[in-house]
Amino acid sequence: MASVQVWRVGSAIRRVAVRVLGTAGLLLLMAATALPAWAGADPAVSAFAPHRAVYDLSLGDTSDDGSVNDVSGRMVFEFTGSACDGFTVNFRMVTRVEDDDGTTRTTDLRTSSFEGGEANEYQFLTQSFVDQQKSDETKGVAKREHGEVLVDLVQPAKKREELAKGVVFPTQHLARLIEAAEKGETVVQADLYDGSDDGEQVYATTAFIGKEVTGPDPDDGDDAKAVANLKGIRHWPIRLSYFDPVEGHSGEQTPSYQMSFLLYANGVTRRLKLDYGDFVVDSKLTQLDLLPTAKDCTK
Repeated sequence: MASVQVWRVGSAIRRVAVRVLGTAGLLLLMAATALPAWAGADPAVSAFAPHRAVYDLSLGDTSDDGSVNDVSGRMVFEFTGSACDGFTVNFRMVTRVEDDDGTTRTTDLRTSSFEGGEANEYQFLTQSFVDQQKSDETKGVAKREHGEVLVDLVQPAKKREELAKGVVFPTQHLARLIEAAEKGETVVQADLYDGSDDGEQVYATTAFIGKEVTGPDPDDGDDAKAVANLKGIRHWPIRLSYFDPVEGHSGEQTPSYQMSFLLYANGVTRRLKLDYGDFVVDSKLTQLDLLPTAKDCTK
């Protein structure tokens, strides 16, 4: 029974980890220096800057009947590119889960993705390892062509899928959240495609945007230098829910996954919490490296 519980929790963590990456910007730590905008690019997308960020993970709140005794791990993001050339994200998340019987399992999720600056293309490769053994691999590319969104999958099996025209890709989704927050909007609903779940699922998402945070901005355990670089930048609390793609986000449906975070106007996010239902994983930003920015470009 213990091994089954740990396997269930480990599988959930792998799925939500892809959700985290799927929102790309939900963990994209952007520098305050903006990249030059060009015709056709969303202004929020044009403000993204290359970086590498490291987060330590730990167990947060748990339910009384939960089976998780401890969670530890680390997430690393590397974000490069520009609105002209497109954006590349390299992500790795390693977690060690222990249940209440002491059984442990280590999961290792590795993902690389590329998204065009105008969100016309999204390439992705995701590999999952359990106790150092590869368990899953998903690879494919989604493109907007002639009014359609087509996905060509290579792994786990070769096939072509057609998505709804209104789906958004990860960095595109981030830009919409920032734009809505700046306008004072409180709810953003979008159908998000991030290549997860064997590359075949589109998730209905709802983001609730809280009131703009004003006053002091304590680091709350995050790297003090990184937080200091955000001084004076507008920011909002966000709670993002993912719903079953068949049922959508109508009525009182319970979300499949949830996460909360603090979103800054330049794209920075911190205070991320991953909500798995019967337990929560907290994260702390421990390192932020700003990488060379792309050269100016025009289109």
